[in-house]
Amino acid sequence: QSKGDTFESTIEENVPDSDHHIKDDYPIYPLPPPPMIDHSVLQGGFNGTSLKPLSSDDVKNIIGKITPDANILTNPDTPQAKAMAWSLEERTKYNVEVPVRIGVRYALATLYYATNGDKWLNNTNWKTGHECLWNGVYCELDANNIVSVTYLNLVTNNLDGSIPEEIGYIESLQRIEFGSNKLVGPIPQSFASLYDLRTLSVSDNQLTGEIGTNIDGMTKLTNLDLADNRFRGKGGHGLGGIPTMSYVRLSNNRFTGAFPSSFISLNNRHTLLIDNKGIGGAIPALIG
Repeated sequence: QSKGDTFESTIEENVPDSDHHIKDDYPIYPLPPPPMIDHSVLQGGFNGTSLKPLSSDDVKNIIGKITPDANILTNPDTPQAKAMAWSLEERTKYNVEVPVRIGVRYALATLYYATNGDKWLNNTNWKTGHECLWNGVYCELDANNIVSVTYLNLVTNNLDGSIPEEIGYIESLQRIEFGSNKLVGPIPQSFASLYDLRTLSVSDNQLTGEIGTNIDGMTKLTNLDLADNRFRGKGGHGLGGIPTMSYVRLSNNRFTGAFPSSFISLNNRHTLLIDNKGIGGAIPALIG
């Protein structure tokens, strides 16, 4: 047999590489506009009048709970070590005294360093001033007047690298949109802690690994778009445990096995795109 006749080559031909992506089914799920917030509420902690600035040890203790591997933090070449150094510098510059904000800012800085932020197409305001003013970072004000990061939109922004586990620390996130970049590696296992996440869109990258426990905790997830990547395994198996799911797009990956029977339990589903030549078997009669 020639290579073009083998099953493996058939799968490979269906999987887009880094410079060619199949885009014949664009996302169609309706999303609300980014949240708006009055910028006047973002000035706290940045005017140098904080009465209780955190010490260096305080900051290191907070970061150590997010990144518990000391070897990572002591290696100056890692994104985490670079983000910690930045966080320590910001402590004296801005007197950021709310522990959760120290952690969120550290996680965002880790994303910046892990994906070559200096070469993003738009990194306006990143690592300066309030994090809610950084390009692609959106925040909301809750009933207790606490500002939280709820939305990250860095679509088509030349992110080049892997998504760090630290992003899973930002438990207030409701939407993550990282589509059309150069992301590699798996979806972080820490994403299972993003209990409020409604939308996860990472299509048109070079992500790998299997889909499983890394999204099991997203019990409010409505829109999932993983298309045009290099995910493997039994595509979609286990997603039936997220009953809120209504839009699922898994097209053009390297999934194999039978059609995921777990999709039967997705009663709110209105769109399912799972065109992959590696998936076989019959479509369950109850899918409708």
